[in-house]
Amino acid sequence: MAKFMVLLTDDPCYWAQFGPEEMQGVIKQYVAWGMKMHAAKRIKVGHKLADEGGKRMTMAKGKLKVSDGPFAESHEVVGGFYLLEADSYDHCVKLLADHPHLAHGHRIDVRAVDAPPRGRGRGKKPAKRKA
Repeated sequence: MAKFMVLLTDDPCYWAQFGPEEMQGVIKQYVAWGMKMHAAKRIKVGHKLADEGGKRMTMAKGKLKVSDGPFAESHEVVGGFYLLEADSYDHCVKLLADHPHLAHGHRIDVRAVDAPPRGRGRGKKPAKRKA
């Protein structure tokens, strides 16, 4: 079965409109969806990302540049992710069709995870190096 990285992207200012009780209702929607996917054995991992902090890293002319992020002026940030198992892209899209993130008008990006080459990355230990 194929694995898919699912990125939940939103405008961080959107969530400020909800009071504490309303936000608890939204959280319940996300939890219910996640429980449904866990019961179907589709979620391998999934987490909400922290609202504050983060780092953006780039390399220019051999020098590493690290800056704070996500940025307050950003209109979209990745707010969470899942690693899902599905038969195909179409199947993954079908699994995500009723995700509450979409009902709130936000974007979900889906990317297939490349399978490692045969004989590598499948729980095998790397070959020992000669000293």
